[in-house]
Amino acid sequence: MGEGSGERLLKIFIMSNLFYHLKIALRNLRRDGIYSVINVGGLAVSLAAVILIALWVTDELSYDRFHRNADELYLVNTQWFDGPDWRTPLSLLPAVTAELPEIAGGCRVRNANINYLEYEGRRFYEERVAFVDSSFFTIFDFSLVAGDFRNPFPDDESVVLSKSTAGKIFGDEDPSGKILTLFGGQSVHVAGVMNDLPRNSSIGEYTVLFPERILGGSWRNFHIKTYLRLRPGVDAAALNEKMADVVRKNRSYDGSIILQPLTDVHLYQADGKAGSALSAVRLFSVIALSVLIIACINYVNLVTARAGKRSREMGLRKVTGASRFGLFGQLMSEGVILFFAAGLTALVLVTLAMPLFNDLSAKNFSANPLQPAVLFIFGVSFVVVVLLAGIWPASLLSSFHPIEVFKNQPTGQNKTALFRKGLVVVQFVFSAMLIVGTLTLGRQLNYIQTMNPGYDRENVCVLPLHQMNQHFDAVRAELLRQPGITDVARANEMIIDVTGHQDADWEGKNSDELVLMARLDSDEHFIPLTGIEILQGEGFTGTLADSTRFVVNETAVKTMGMTDPIGKRFVFRGIDGTIAGVVKDFHMYNMHRETGPVVLSRSMDTRSYNRLYVKIAGGKTTEVLADINRLWQQYNADYQFTYRFVDDTFDEMHRSDLRTGKLVSIFSVIAVLISCLGLFGLVTFTAETKTKEIGIRKVLGASVPGIVQMLTREFLILTGIAMAIAFPLAYWWLDRMLQDYAYRISLSWQLFVAAGSITFVLTLLTVGWQAVKAATADPVKSLSP
Repeated sequence: MGEGSGERLLKIFIMSNLFYHLKIALRNLRRDGIYSVINVGGLAVSLAAVILIALWVTDELSYDRFHRNADELYLVNTQWFDGPDWRTPLSLLPAVTAELPEIAGGCRVRNANINYLEYEGRRFYEERVAFVDSSFFTIFDFSLVAGDFRNPFPDDESVVLSKSTAGKIFGDEDPSGKILTLFGGQSVHVAGVMNDLPRNSSIGEYTVLFPERILGGSWRNFHIKTYLRLRPGVDAAALNEKMADVVRKNRSYDGSIILQPLTDVHLYQADGKAGSALSAVRLFSVIALSVLIIACINYVNLVTARAGKRSREMGLRKVTGASRFGLFGQLMSEGVILFFAAGLTALVLVTLAMPLFNDLSAKNFSANPLQPAVLFIFGVSFVVVVLLAGIWPASLLSSFHPIEVFKNQPTGQNKTALFRKGLVVVQFVFSAMLIVGTLTLGRQLNYIQTMNPGYDRENVCVLPLHQMNQHFDAVRAELLRQPGITDVARANEMIIDVTGHQDADWEGKNSDELVLMARLDSDEHFIPLTGIEILQGEGFTGTLADSTRFVVNETAVKTMGMTDPIGKRFVFRGIDGTIAGVVKDFHMYNMHRETGPVVLSRSMDTRSYNRLYVKIAGGKTTEVLADINRLWQQYNADYQFTYRFVDDTFDEMHRSDLRTGKLVSIFSVIAVLISCLGLFGLVTFTAETKTKEIGIRKVLGASVPGIVQMLTREFLILTGIAMAIAFPLAYWWLDRMLQDYAYRISLSWQLFVAAGSITFVLTLLTVGWQAVKAATADPVKSLSP
């Protein structure tokens, strides 16, 4: 026989063996019925959940990593006021690049308040507009489809548009050189078109860019983001102090600088602590791991629980000549078939769930099975489920001795029963932790949403003033004539997002110390409208004297070290005045950050105000907005009518937290349900194996409650053990998680009691239903041969 014939025979032998194993595996899976459905269904839902989580986690970890020199890019954070953050002086970049050779280059980015772009009589409103340096396209890997990336702004009247914005304005026309008109009549020409900035960029998804140099230089403007590119091998930590020295030399500011890797900006806070995004990544990773572990436990438990029934089959096959290796291969093939059936089902579930998942996560994923994240999850799951979770049950079943099998004494049953109990405990440890974690996160998010922020955020509408600012008294009088409006005021910013900061001076302050305080210009009506509580002194009176009087919050008083601040000298924005009042702290940031020192000033220059605040009576919103719109058309006809409610803005600032909370709840419920599914399979099998025993007990007079107690007692004890292990671990985990919130709940015993009650009820429902079914069965049928 030739070599080719031997190879053909070997291939035929292998194929026939595979076909045989496949046929037997399908027959056994079909015969097992409910257990195969539980295994496939539980594993499919687990895989689908883990795939969705993996897509989300991968996206979160991908921020800013698309830059070729991402490891050399840093965001400059300063610590001169209430904690380190990104606010840097406009003049910082040219100063440090000129004096420190370790810096290869840099770029500044500042949000721009450009209202609209006009072309051929049509106006296009853009919200994501920024001033940037001309180095924007050389420091970062953002590409231009038209224009010179080395010199994107040939003059101060040039602009770069995103591809989508250019298409919206010009259609199929070539935008290069086209003239756009800004508010105020200034004309700019299109010097470049860039590809839309990636969504996973922490720098921002800007659609319109203007040259930064038109702002000039200043050491007092602190609302600039500064990015640096360091030369290869430079120690960023060592450069921090050198940069601080440059600042001290130029402006005598005694503060610190922290260079933060660009790839860390989305995940970490400026001080290196985990940010809300990283906390969410860790949380979802724990959930994904829990779901996968629970699915594996279900698989192992159900396979080993049915070992007694399969042992006779294995014994007969051994007697008829089957080898242990052959039996092992057959059992592993069943696991492979089950896995691929679950995998295909999981892909269907992912496809069906993707629109809802994208909506909940505010992302744009696809259900492509060839994505790296999906392939990775399938690979890891295959190894864990088929190899790790399948080898031990397959080894156990294939190792039974035929003689012991036919004597009804299969080896290892006591050990596997004990092992299964241990796995049930592990399973419910994860489930109990997820339940208490979901309850805690829900309570924390509810606390954020319902806590008093220090001002009245209900029914407060805020809109741009524009031309109404020059006619404010007339506008206010007209609005107050409307029955649904209770008060009207003006300020320079949204109360929930105060961004401007200025250096402050006062009696007894160290002259070399830089203390920046948040600036909120407001009129005399602002404090009464918002309901901010005055603790000492008074607010503004509406007289000329207000121009040199300041109102500060509690944190500002603590920062200055004053005990009796009323009437004390205070210098702010170059105005030498006095402190007229102290207000209770109000939350001007999101709840991950503590409030800082705030100064409310009453500017006589109307140009300082650009926000109109309108307090609306409950139930009158629709009518009032119509009235405001009519007034808007009278004064601001050149602008698009826009408005925001303070409570909506507050919700938007915490929308990421709310989305995380919803997703955590969904995936935690899935994990718990998978645990219950596995428990249901186990109790179903237990009831099957005790069919004759239950029948005999009923004939001898046992009651249904007594039989139910017999079947459920063991599982409830295991659940209790699981909670005793889970709750200390959960307390440690949740305490760390809550540290990411500046304002947070305390971990109370009621949360753990509630989680324990839910766990016991779910166990009782899962086990009890099948136990009652078994206890109420006809004993005649169970005892008949």
